[in-house]
Amino acid sequence: MFGNMVFQTYLVAAGATSLREAIKLFWTFRVPWGWTYTAGTVADWVAQFSFGFYSLMLTSLLL
Repeated sequence: MFGNMVFQTYLVAAGATSLREAIKLFWTFRVPWGWTYTAGTVADWVAQFSFGFYSLMLTSLLL
């Protein structure tokens, strides 16, 4: 699944004519992050890993 996501990301980026266009494509969708984390609930590394994993899954969903 990870390899498929990397390949799909490559295909999207290859179709873009510039880096600015590729970044704008991924910033089109506004995601509400404010409600997701309350400081001190879990260890900092757990929160960072969770946000990274969630953003990875969200990116693969959007692709």
